[in-house]
Amino acid sequence: MRRTNLIELQSGVNKIEFTSDDFPVANSKTPIAILPLGTKIVDTFFDVKIPFKSGNVSGQTNPESAIIARPMLGIKSDRDSYLTFSECSTSGKLSSNTGSYFTSPISYDTNIDVILENWLSPRVWSIGGDLTTARDYVGGLGSQNASVAVAGTSGFLSSCEEYNGASWSAGGSLSAGKYVHATCGSLTAGLSFAGRTGIANPTDTTEEYNGSAWSGGGSLNTAIKTGAGCGTQNAALSMGGYISAVAPLTEEYNGSVWASGNDLNIGTYYVSGCGTQTAGLITGGVMDRSRCEEYNGSSWAISNSLNETKSYSTTEGSQDSAFITGGYSDGGTILSYTSEEYDGTNWSVSNTTNYFHGEGPGGSGSQSAGLCFGGDDGTILTSTEHCDSANMSEIQMNGTLILNLTVI
Repeated sequence: MRRTNLIELQSGVNKIEFTSDDFPVANSKTPIAILPLGTKIVDTFFDVKIPFKSGNVSGQTNPESAIIARPMLGIKSDRDSYLTFSECSTSGKLSSNTGSYFTSPISYDTNIDVILENWLSPRVWSIGGDLTTARDYVGGLGSQNASVAVAGTSGFLSSCEEYNGASWSAGGSLSAGKYVHATCGSLTAGLSFAGRTGIANPTDTTEEYNGSAWSGGGSLNTAIKTGAGCGTQNAALSMGGYISAVAPLTEEYNGSVWASGNDLNIGTYYVSGCGTQTAGLITGGVMDRSRCEEYNGSSWAISNSLNETKSYSTTEGSQDSAFITGGYSDGGTILSYTSEEYDGTNWSVSNTTNYFHGEGPGGSGSQSAGLCFGGDDGTILTSTEHCDSANMSEIQMNGTLILNLTVI
């Protein structure tokens, strides 16, 4: 649907009233106003008069805070290409009655239409089938509908479970009980490495999974625990961890042999991460709980920080599309129901989980089809949750787009 009566914006404050009826289709891009030649947008913000209503979103148990709206103002050029302003930020504007701000002036030298970009789908958490065995410090690998929960807990479980999108069942067991280890790969080509197989000492062991049984792989160069892993069975990355002290180590696996890579900028442990061997992401950790770094296959670069401090968390997805949930904050408080998502540049606070996963949950999948399971909120948990994109066609909204314009 194209709005037929486009508003001619003038210098000064402009208010554009709209409802969800103006944008009836999810992901629609509908022009709502025209800027005069040479307009500079000094400040723009989205002010919702009536809170978002999300009670119809399937599986969401906390509808009052379920949908964090992140509408973004974009432009439609004369070549009919749609753009999103990089200055658009949701930081600090995440309640049910506020939205996005522009933080910097932007100038144009041609006539353009202003559009309200599609509402980016926040993650919606819904309850899945419980683990058959309670687990914390558990490894996770695979996808949302083909996942493996690997070992875990201070009781050194060796057992694993497989998830089909609805329920968990027994999988093959590791050769020895293990926890605070790293995992990656898929259900039919998984990897578990490092961690603890005894009360204190870290291990250098690697095991490979074929969908039914685990077998020995190549040993790490350095025995380590409480680090993170990402990648595939034949192209894996070991990131950070603890030996007898915190270590900034990186190792790369080619399916048979581990080789040393360049160190992290900041060593950390009880850390989580995701991505691939050539596009890895490491998040939080005990030494700097808000810090994140990105790996390009040869070196690490510090990226933008988390909004909330986290360690003992799970991070899943890719370097440019990730989510993190669970864990501890700087003050040693176990985080309750919190999650964030990453777009490759910035982290934004996302929807809360239904369970308090707390310390050491496992996870798998992607930002739009993820999984979080287990953890410890004082009791070791069996809880499982799905992380999915909300169906934005079910969201109702009324609001005002307010622009403060200067004509130059």
